[in-house]
Amino acid sequence: MVTPAAADTNSQIQRILANITAQLSPLAKNPPELGEYCRTHGQHLRTVLKPVGFKYLVLQGSKLSRALAFNQGSIETAEADGNAAQDASFGQAALKAVQEIAPLILQANTRPADTNASLVAETAVNRDAMPLFNRTGYQVFFVPVALEKQTFGVVQAWFEPRDNGATSTRQQVLAHFADEMALYFRSRRASDLHRELVRQSTYIQLLESLGGDLNLEAVAWNIVNYARESVDCERVSIFAVKGFPKHDPDDMSFELLATSGLKQLNARSEQAVLMSELVGELAQTILMAGDSPEAANGTGDEPKSTPPAAPLQSSGQPQFRLTFTMRDPDKVATRPEAINDYFDSAPMNWATALPLFDRDNHVCGMLLFEGQRDPDKVRSSFLQMRDLAYSGGHSLGTALTWHNRRTLRWSNALYSWRIRHLRSRGRRNFLRTALPIGAIILALLYPKQMQVSGTATLEPVNLVNVSAEVSGRIEQLQAQLGAEVKKGDLLLALDDHDLQLQFQQADQEYQRYRVQADTALALSEEGQLQIARINAARAGLMRDKLAADLQRTRITAPISGIVIGPQNLSARTGEYIRLGEGLVTLVDPSSWRVRVQLREQDQPLLVAALHEKGSLEAQIKFNAEPTTVYTASLTDEEQVAKGLDFGGGTYGFAAFLPFTPSPQLSQDFRTGFSGRASFTIGRRPLAYVFFRDFIHFLRMRF
Repeated sequence: MVTPAAADTNSQIQRILANITAQLSPLAKNPPELGEYCRTHGQHLRTVLKPVGFKYLVLQGSKLSRALAFNQGSIETAEADGNAAQDASFGQAALKAVQEIAPLILQANTRPADTNASLVAETAVNRDAMPLFNRTGYQVFFVPVALEKQTFGVVQAWFEPRDNGATSTRQQVLAHFADEMALYFRSRRASDLHRELVRQSTYIQLLESLGGDLNLEAVAWNIVNYARESVDCERVSIFAVKGFPKHDPDDMSFELLATSGLKQLNARSEQAVLMSELVGELAQTILMAGDSPEAANGTGDEPKSTPPAAPLQSSGQPQFRLTFTMRDPDKVATRPEAINDYFDSAPMNWATALPLFDRDNHVCGMLLFEGQRDPDKVRSSFLQMRDLAYSGGHSLGTALTWHNRRTLRWSNALYSWRIRHLRSRGRRNFLRTALPIGAIILALLYPKQMQVSGTATLEPVNLVNVSAEVSGRIEQLQAQLGAEVKKGDLLLALDDHDLQLQFQQADQEYQRYRVQADTALALSEEGQLQIARINAARAGLMRDKLAADLQRTRITAPISGIVIGPQNLSARTGEYIRLGEGLVTLVDPSSWRVRVQLREQDQPLLVAALHEKGSLEAQIKFNAEPTTVYTASLTDEEQVAKGLDFGGGTYGFAAFLPFTPSPQLSQDFRTGFSGRASFTIGRRPLAYVFFRDFIHFLRMRF
């Protein structure tokens, strides 16, 4: 029975859902850009549900990429010791919601059954089987954006934990928001969405590259390259305001920083000067257009080619308009001379500029776009460049400010130092010689950690070669390379047909001699009795030997371990085996050691450091897993062997280190794994570390 309170709640939810549909349905019929739709969609979602934060993930192939995010309380920093495992768990939850086309909820402060959850993402072989968990203090929802079994993405939102009723309401409303977004995605073409996602990804990469970068040249090239990729035109150039930030805003001039496209221009070339003058003229038109009524209606130097006006920014950012200047012989008499000179010298048919604003909303530079083809094909691209005027301008303004201030600071410091220390010629000559020599000596005396390294080879401590105890042909082969066997397991069986016949014959002879002995005993024939007993004993010994040989035709594992050889083991079925010939090689994977091959001159250093410290820790990397560092200890001088035969008539030195991998990893190791091992023996002067081998060479020769 539905209570009045529940009915009232359901009615309220239905009104909310109907209002959401009324607000978002028009956008699905006339779809805007993805970013604009996500912002509008997010404003309604934030107003209705008031989440701590949320983000939109769009499906591209088999991966999810973030389209937009709103974050009031960062979920990535919700726990002080956040790690990559938590991010991987959220990503896996989003993919699971996509695959199952069903909402997924991760409650706050839930952990997987595995207590070592922080290593799940890094060590899991199958990430699809990775346990899902949520160490944050928020309740996290993953709602798929799907329509008719076609999935477009996921809405991920996180809230403060509430009761079950609130959870159900949140899920219902989020599912309705996702349904409305699915209608939008269905009305958009896949190619358009792909281009938008690529552009947004490129823009995010630009922001990451610009973040904190104070190098003026790097900032300029990053902005130019992004603009060139975003707008399909022949050339993009970036100009800085001369003297920024100490310049006259009413009389700005520009200088070329970087250009891309057809040619790389010299900033002092004639064409670069003409481009700078063109940018100055365009800056006046573009910046004045923001205050004029004509600009608001789309008029300018070229009314026919002017794109729609950029919307006003609610944050108080400056207003501007992109105006195309076209090659038009009919306007030569009415246009500024700088524009005419530009079109006379440049093989371009149109040009436009994008202002770049610093954090104080002052113009610090301009982006010049030039093209030869029809500008109608690139107008839509310029509408997506509005954010670059502010984000790129902030980075450019900061880089210009630091570039100018840093140059002045270095110049003043250099001048002051010259006044104090270089007043006389003799002192200047002395410092020119003494300072470099002193710097080199100090650098060579700087203590540096010295390491002794060598080639590391993984060896088993317990290695068993199983040999044939009887001759015969291999009839049955149970062992396989890499297979794990237990002690007593059958490895292979030899053909025992001949031995069975010999055994039966020997047994018959034994029984016959026993009968003869019994007959002689009954007849009291002492001589025949002794002969029969001797023959029976001889036949019995032969029968026992053949019985033992029959047992030896079944070769079993003497230890528990892994089959590692020979390499042609699987092809040996039917091969005739001679007595003593090797059959199978077994290794015990629970006990290993690492042999580190050392140079002769390194062995005394290693022993001396061992006496000084008592033990040395070795860091080992295997070629099979170069990203993982293992450790082993050298604790006794007896672990260092001298005069070992390494093959080929060469002898050397080696250190043997006990190596015990974890039970989870012991099965992955194989004998013969090679790599490098290094011992840190202490700090030594840099000169000793670098020139030790050279000094040893001189000592040996002189």
